[in-house]
Amino acid sequence: NSSGGGGGRLSTEDKRRLQIEDQRQKAAAQHQSIQSQQLANANAPTWIDNEMMEVWTPKQEKQFDNALVMYGGMAAKAQYKLISENVEGKSRQECLMHHKLRQVIAKEQ
Repeated sequence: NSSGGGGGRLSTEDKRRLQIEDQRQKAAAQHQSIQSQQLANANAPTWIDNEMMEVWTPKQEKQFDNALVMYGGMAAKAQYKLISENVEGKSRQECLMHHKLRQVIAKEQ
């Protein structure tokens, strides 16, 4: 019975159109999500930005300089552990990043 009575049932062609439209909407939403994530990543601070915000007192700077002289020739992992043990309130990672920042600044000058 093809006289259009169909009782609200969708034809195969209509079903396919709806599937395609659904796929398009999902793809557009996914594309929007990816663009949003890329924008967020582009605006994320770099390690240099984070390190520039790190507070080092003059006393800590002096302790760092003295420790750097004492342990300067060692392997990095041991070196920064020992340096941090001589700088009040700073971890091995903070000392490592502080030294890297100083090196970047020195190259730029």
